[in-house]
Amino acid sequence: MKKLSLSLILLSLLLTGCGTASSSDPQDNTQVNTNTNPKVSAYSTTNNSNDVNALKNSQTKVSLVLEESGTPSSEVIKFNENLAAAKELDNFKVSTYKWSDASSIMDYNKIIKTLDIQSKEMILNGNNILYSNFADSYKIYSYNIENSEKTKINNTSSSNLIFADNNIYYIDESNNKKVCMVSADGKKQETLIFSKTGKFILSKGYILYQNADDNFKLYAYSLTTKTSTKITDFAVESFCFNEKKLYVVNSSDSDSLYTVDTASYETRKINDYHCEKLKAYKNKVYFINKNNSNYLSVLSSPSGDPETYTASTVTEYPINDYNFADNAIFFSPSTETNRIMGKTIQ
Repeated sequence: MKKLSLSLILLSLLLTGCGTASSSDPQDNTQVNTNTNPKVSAYSTTNNSNDVNALKNSQTKVSLVLEESGTPSSEVIKFNENLAAAKELDNFKVSTYKWSDASSIMDYNKIIKTLDIQSKEMILNGNNILYSNFADSYKIYSYNIENSEKTKINNTSSSNLIFADNNIYYIDESNNKKVCMVSADGKKQETLIFSKTGKFILSKGYILYQNADDNFKLYAYSLTTKTSTKITDFAVESFCFNEKKLYVVNSSDSDSLYTVDTASYETRKINDYHCEKLKAYKNKVYFINKNNSNYLSVLSSPSGDPETYTASTVTEYPINDYNFADNAIFFSPSTETNRIMGKTIQ
């Protein structure tokens, strides 16, 4: 009995000791802390395969330095002294014309050659045309101008092609509209932005894009840090930058035109036109003016303090869309979508 009593006393002391150690063990406190919710930043996010929308703890806004970079795709491109253009109502079949005909209406009578290409998105890369192939579910191809040889570059439906540093940036239509990159030879591929994306443009070091997962607000993705930063708190219809100024069409304000400070992200309304398809080219900003029967307009250089802007009409016809090549603007009148017209930039 004495041995039994002594054993019970020792067991009781051991149990008491374990309980005391457990309640004060700093490792347990660490485990509790890891289950608390992290602070959420209103601005910076990071994209990764494990947690697409994981948020950083920093509230610091990234000051954007916007510089021209890359060549966006177009329905019209210039090569040598010729022009290649897609006919929308002919399943985007691409034909070539003389560049000297660029300022006149281009019709079937002026065709030099019809290429074995169907595309509304083309980019010239040396002797090759990089394009989204209408005939093959918009996969990216390369077409050699000299020997007519075609090479498939990727195997996914692609849009919004931009070419820079021998890489093609695009929206992967087959994979939730993520922004991806593929090298011109197709050997290297990478997903950059995992959020569902509307439109995007390329700056040196940044991708500016509509974040469809956040109601099409404007974001900037850093190609260096691989993080995204929210730029506007409102949805944007289109956007561009010119001379390091950022311009956006505010969908929440009847598509009025705004500027965005690239350091503070403060926005300022500069006109109340109903704007659409904002683009920058050769130090000028263009847009389709819905208040003026869909005519193409160009924005003046800012003047005064605070800066004021005016706009002037570019086209003599209402249009649906427009593209640039060399020193000309190309567009189709709204009533004649199968005719391509060119106008020299003043």
